Amino acid sequence: MVKSCAEHKDRSSATMCHQCHKPICRSCTLVTPQGSFCSSECSLLRRESKGEMKRPRAGFVVQVAALFVLLVAGFVGIHLAAPKALKRFDLIGGVLERIKNVPSDSHR
Repeated sequence: MVKSCAEHKDRSSATMCHQCHKPICRSCTLVTPQGSFCSSECSLLRRESKGEMKRPRAGFVVQVAALFVLLVAGFVGIHLAAPKALKRFDLIGGVLERIKNVPSDSHR
């Protein structure tokens, strides 16, 4: 079923607005590099929303840094307080053991 234009009920729609998704006819369509829109307002809203998505948010960087700190703290905690049951999860202790077992003449 063909939808009619949101502004001209007697015309069939040619496309939909990329911002508000209203059906629009050819005479209502505003074509830009970002897509087809029903108005300049929708075109500007779309451009602004795409610009916001491209900028990395500081909150994301803080979350990644906090996750990294928590992972390191977890590995250090396991290394320092690792009973025999947790020895297989002790990555720091495994690395230190390998370093300790390397012959000293191979460090050259």
